[in-house]
Amino acid sequence: MSDLTESMLRRLLSFVPLKDRLAVTTVNKQWHDVIEQSVVTASLYSDPLIDSTDDQLKLFFNKYGAQLKYANFDMFRIDQAVSQWNWRQMVTGLSRFCPNLLSLDVIFCSRHKLRDKDLIDVFSACLSLRELRIDAQFVTGHCFAHVPATLQRLELDKCARITNSSLFCVANRCRSLKTLHLSQFENVSNKAIEEVSKKCLSLEEVSLIGFPTIDDIKISTNGLLHLSQLPKLRTLCLEGLGGVTDRLLLAMAREGSAMMHSLEGISLAFCFNLSSAGVAHLAAFPRLKFLNLDGVRRRELSEGIVTLAAKGRLEKLLLAERTSVSAEALLSAVKTSPKLRLLDVCNNPEATNWATARELVTFWSKKVLVDGTRRPLVVLTDEAITWTQVDAPNCNPYIRPMPVQVVNIDPEPVPHKRKSVFSRDSALQLPSGFMAPELRRGNRYRLMCGVDPNVYLGDQENIDPLAGMSKDMRQMLMGDAWDDGANVAGMFFKNGYFHGSNGQMNYIGDAQEMDELFG
Repeated sequence: MSDLTESMLRRLLSFVPLKDRLAVTTVNKQWHDVIEQSVVTASLYSDPLIDSTDDQLKLFFNKYGAQLKYANFDMFRIDQAVSQWNWRQMVTGLSRFCPNLLSLDVIFCSRHKLRDKDLIDVFSACLSLRELRIDAQFVTGHCFAHVPATLQRLELDKCARITNSSLFCVANRCRSLKTLHLSQFENVSNKAIEEVSKKCLSLEEVSLIGFPTIDDIKISTNGLLHLSQLPKLRTLCLEGLGGVTDRLLLAMAREGSAMMHSLEGISLAFCFNLSSAGVAHLAAFPRLKFLNLDGVRRRELSEGIVTLAAKGRLEKLLLAERTSVSAEALLSAVKTSPKLRLLDVCNNPEATNWATARELVTFWSKKVLVDGTRRPLVVLTDEAITWTQVDAPNCNPYIRPMPVQVVNIDPEPVPHKRKSVFSRDSALQLPSGFMAPELRRGNRYRLMCGVDPNVYLGDQENIDPLAGMSKDMRQMLMGDAWDDGANVAGMFFKNGYFHGSNGQMNYIGDAQEMDELFG
C-alpha cells in the first residue's frame, strides 16, 4: 500500500463507506491527508450519516463542506417526528457550508418538502450548482429567477405548482442546461416547452412524465413537437402522455427534424394513444438503439416493433408491464437485432411462451457460440415456469459467459435444473449499464404517486413520520420487503427507481455495488 500514489489510494479509499474511511485517518500521515481530501460527497442515507445528531452533522459539514461536490438528503429524518420548519432549516443550513457544491438531491423525504424560499437560500449559497433533483410538490417556481446560470441538470418531480413563467426563467438563465426532467406538470403548457426548446439548445436528455389515467396535462401533440428542434437530444422520455401519438412520431421523424441524427434512446411507456404505425416511424432515426415501450397495452404494436427491429440497431428493448406484442413478433424482433444486449419482458406473459423461449435461446446460442456474430443476451423476466423448461446450450459458464442469460426478478427461488437457461445471478450482479435507468425515470414518479394524497392537503407537521410514504416504500424501510410475493426492493432496482447523481444508488443493496453497476 505504501507504494501506491496518492491518486490511486484516494480512488481505492473512495469505495470505503465514509464512516469507516474517517475511522482510519490515524493510520499514518499519508492516509490522513488522502482521506481528508477524498471526502467530496455526502449521501446521508448510504454513507451512512442519517443517524447522526444535528450537532454531529453541523460539525461534519463545517469541516468538510467547503470541499463537498455532491450532497444527497434523501431519507433525511424520515423516521423521526421532526417538524417541517426544523427539517427545512437543517437542509438549507447545511447547504450554506457547501459553497462549492455541484449536485444536490432532495427527492425521497416522506412528508418533508422544500419551498421556494429554501431553494433561494441554496442558490445564493451554492453559486456553482450544476445538478438539482427535488420533490417540487410545494415549489411554485419563482425561486428559479435566482437559479445559478451554471445549472446543467434539473429534475423536478410532482411539480404541479410549477408554471410557464418558472420554466421561462430556467430557459433564460440556464442556457447550458443538458438534462430536464418534469413530472405531474399540470400548469405547464405548450408555450413553456417551445421556449425551452428554442433557448436551451444544449439539452441532451428530456423527460416529461405524466400519469396515463389523468388528463390534466396541458401539453398537446403540437407542444411536444417543439422538442424536435433540439439538435443535441440523445434521450427522450415521454411517458403517460396523451399527446404522444402516431402523428407526433411521424413529424419528429421527418428529415428536417433537428434531433433526427442525435436521438439514441426513447421511452414512450404508458402512452396509450400510440399504435404500431407510430412505432414504425421510429425506424427513421438512424442512431436509435434504446427503446422503452413498457405498459403500452391498448393497441397492438407487433408490426411496428418488427419494422423497427429490422433496421438492426436495437441494443435495449423494454417490453414489460403487458406491452401489447405477440410472441411471434417478439421472436422476429430478436432475430433481426444482432446488437441486442437486453430484453425485458417482465409482467408480460403474452409476449413469451415455452416454444418462443426455446427457439429464442436456440437461435441466439448458435449466433454466439457457432457463428460468433453476436454478443450474449440478457433477458429479464418474472415468468419462471416458462424459462425453467428451456435447456441451456452446451457451454462452460466458467470459461465464457452463457449466450443467453435469463435473470428472474421475482424473489421466489427458481427450481434450477442442471442445464437450465436461468442464471443463478440476481439483477444486482449484471454488468454495468444493463438496466437503462435513463429510460425509466418515470418509474420514480409512479412510485411517488403511491403516497396518500390526503397527507398533503397542508403542511401537516405532527403526523406520523412515515404517514406520507407509499405502502411499498414503508414496507421496505420498516424491514418487511415482502408483499403478495413481490420483493419491493428487487422491484425498485429492476425499474431503476433510485437512480441518483453520479450513477449512485443510495437505497437498496450495497452502495459500492450499485455505483459499479450504474457508473
